[in-house]
Amino acid sequence: MKQSYRFGILFFLCFPTFVIAQERGIVLDNPTQTPLGGVNIYLNDKNNGTVTDKNGIFDLNNFQNLRENDTLYFSYVGYYTQKITYHTLKENKYKIELIPNPQLLKEVTVHSDPIHLKRYIDYIKLASLPVQLRAFGTCLIGNRIYVIGGDSSFEEKLKSGGRYNTFCWYKYRGNMYVYDIPTDKWQLNTSKFKERANHTVQYDSGKIYILGGKRLAKNKKVEYLEDCIEVYDTLSQKIWKDYANPHQAVNFASCIYNHNLIVMGGSTRIKINKEKTYSSKVHALDLKTGYWYELEDMPQAQEAKGILVGDHIYLIGGYKTTALKEIQNYNITTGAWHTEGELLYATERPALAYHKNIIYIFEGDKIQTYNVKTKEIKNFQINLFLKNSELFCIDNKLYILGGAETSETLILPSQHLYCIDLHEFQITAQSDRD
Repeated sequence: MKQSYRFGILFFLCFPTFVIAQERGIVLDNPTQTPLGGVNIYLNDKNNGTVTDKNGIFDLNNFQNLRENDTLYFSYVGYYTQKITYHTLKENKYKIELIPNPQLLKEVTVHSDPIHLKRYIDYIKLASLPVQLRAFGTCLIGNRIYVIGGDSSFEEKLKSGGRYNTFCWYKYRGNMYVYDIPTDKWQLNTSKFKERANHTVQYDSGKIYILGGKRLAKNKKVEYLEDCIEVYDTLSQKIWKDYANPHQAVNFASCIYNHNLIVMGGSTRIKINKEKTYSSKVHALDLKTGYWYELEDMPQAQEAKGILVGDHIYLIGGYKTTALKEIQNYNITTGAWHTEGELLYATERPALAYHKNIIYIFEGDKIQTYNVKTKEIKNFQINLFLKNSELFCIDNKLYILGGAETSETLILPSQHLYCIDLHEFQITAQSDRD
């Protein structure tokens, strides 16, 4: 890609400034006095919560209107859960010491005993996005989540006189939101991007690449494929644009591999009757030279969601007239494709994350896991129902962001962010529920 500003608009930005917490505390191991990072902190209903950073530090700004007699819970794998009132916590100068529980550590290794297994994966709710959003682009850089663009539209079918009338409001976003994991804070960045949805965002060497997806016409009734590639430099805080994009599509897979941006599949057209035209094309952009290359086609044309594991891209599920079950493996070094197996449940555009040989796959009210070494597939239930979300894994925790709450009569974007400790998958029963 030619780094020319001929097509670009230059923006002068400031890095996000996060509010300094007024009520900060620390969680320590007793008796070593070692700080504990990743401790879950929540109220009785678990609807609001936060986690300690790597230094064991937490702040209470996520809890609004705390009362003196409110009880806070501090939970960490291998330790007794401690509960303490807000009043007592202040008296203790916001210092918590957790005591190791040897019996709990022993039970974690006993996977075959169903007595200790829960039915649902537990989670806590963290600070929400400033807006409701689905079909957005996102990337994880260090301990910050960057969100760019997305779809805030909603659709509702209202019944009147025995008939359903559909009410729609269409809005695509062009903002950047940044979430700082240690402080549990969102910040609106001042940069302005093209308003688009169903696109991709990837990060490499100090630059964020935004490409593909679709935009709305001024009348909000027609959608066009977005041909513009935007590049945001995290150091110079500038944006430039390029229009040389051979892979114009929505809902395609993408990843960064050795400074190459690889994109594959997606859909390129939708008719009035909702029939889609699918792509099997695979392209790679050399980020050092700016040259595009066309690679060998996919085995079938489809919408795709993928994740990079080593030298392999795993395509999980996808969509071609219906949601798909296949797990496909693309070897980048050889160009070979093969089908690894099938999911227990089909997924259209799942949220994906990878950690220690496990691909986590979230869609609807299910989190499926796929072990890339043993090829084992499991399914777990969670009391959420979201589609088109995004998933991240950092410090042994999963983060589920955004998406849409869907039903037969409603499509409503979500602004919520949820956190799941990976320990939950050891103490929750597998499920075969549809």
